[in-house]
Amino acid sequence: MGGNAVLSTTRLTSSELMVLACRVQRALDAALPRAHRSEPVRFHGGKTSHGDLDVLLACDHATFENATFENALGVSLGATEMVVNHSKRLDADPNRKVLSYSVPTEAGAFQVDVVQVPESAFDFARWYFAFNDLGNLLGRVARRMGFKLSESGLRLEVDAAGERVGEVVVTRDWELALSFLGYDSQRYWKGAQGGFDSLESLFDFVSSSPYFDPGVFLPENRPNAARRRDAARPTYQAFLAWMEGQGLCSASWGNQDKELFRANALVRATDRFPRLSRDVCDLLDHHRRMKAVRARFNGRVVSDVTGLEGPELGAFLRERQAFFGSEEALAEWVEGLTDAELRSAVAEQASEWHGRSQ
Repeated sequence: MGGNAVLSTTRLTSSELMVLACRVQRALDAALPRAHRSEPVRFHGGKTSHGDLDVLLACDHATFENATFENALGVSLGATEMVVNHSKRLDADPNRKVLSYSVPTEAGAFQVDVVQVPESAFDFARWYFAFNDLGNLLGRVARRMGFKLSESGLRLEVDAAGERVGEVVVTRDWELALSFLGYDSQRYWKGAQGGFDSLESLFDFVSSSPYFDPGVFLPENRPNAARRRDAARPTYQAFLAWMEGQGLCSASWGNQDKELFRANALVRATDRFPRLSRDVCDLLDHHRRMKAVRARFNGRVVSDVTGLEGPELGAFLRERQAFFGSEEALAEWVEGLTDAELRSAVAEQASEWHGRSQ
């Protein structure tokens, strides 16, 4: 998951990898609080050669927010190199990191990736990341339905007036997510217990949903950036070849109306997950509220009142945000004042700030 973050061309057998996984677990136990949660990412039974070891780590505790833990783990592993990677996706959690270590083994230096995920999403992430790129392939089925499948859960992106408002969690129950996407969860668990013994067995499972459509996977139907990512994923390329061999790419799947298909999926979701409608309404209410707050308190308004511009304006706004500490506290302050009172308060605060900064 960390790519080729550290210099390592070593490959390990499955038995060698599991020996290393036990060693990594002992290192995590030594470097972390006793109550931490971590586990190696599962791989399918047919995979016999491995270029890295991925380990999931629940990371909400403050211990994980500084370099002390990262360095302590490196020492426990005897690592000769460490690289900290943040996801480059615009929608990624900024706190999520992948710690890549070069760990000496009898076969040579080997890459170990410690993937940090929120505690609240750990039970979902352990299955999303399992079995090569299975989670990514299932995510394409979810996307066709208008939903988003990631390590943090099955989510719904919410728009209003052509603007992306945010996302709401539909479920963080892996079995419920599979069922909603049209998959037989019992078949999945049988696969997880040993039935997934090859890439082909994984691919056959992906294609078993009634909502599966080969077209969403084909390069010509993918955005440029996605095509480049897909090209670097051996499992994804193997899936394309498997679909071609199964005659799926040339099959007629109809021209179902995309918006109608997604509308029907949304209706099913609101029926199956009763909290979804309320969570969407809460998100939209919050969006409208904050939009009204930002219309009254923003850089242009502050500049008009104070005369501050450029770096000074930015510094003052950052100081105000730090003072209130949260979006909610700032909103309550703005909402409690008339426009005249707000302008007067901003002018007074700017004067005090300017005096302190001299």
